Amino acid sequence: MATFSVEAEYIALANATKEAIWLHILFTKLNFPSTMATVIYANNQGCITLANNSVSHFHAKHIDICHHFI
Repeated sequence: MATFSVEAEYIALANATKEAIWLHILFTKLNFPSTMATVIYANNQGCITLANNSVSHFHAKHIDICHHFI
């Protein structure tokens, strides 16, 4: 359960990244290889900052390690 909107957005961003990787692998195995990178957008500045540098963010200490996938 997320306590801050930054944490909720970060968890959603990590899950979207995992899904995009899974779809890329699936399409490759079905002989539909991707020619372009998948772009995942985030509109929360705190989430973007946390994704770029998770070490320096104060609220990142209680986010579960499995969400630091990005």
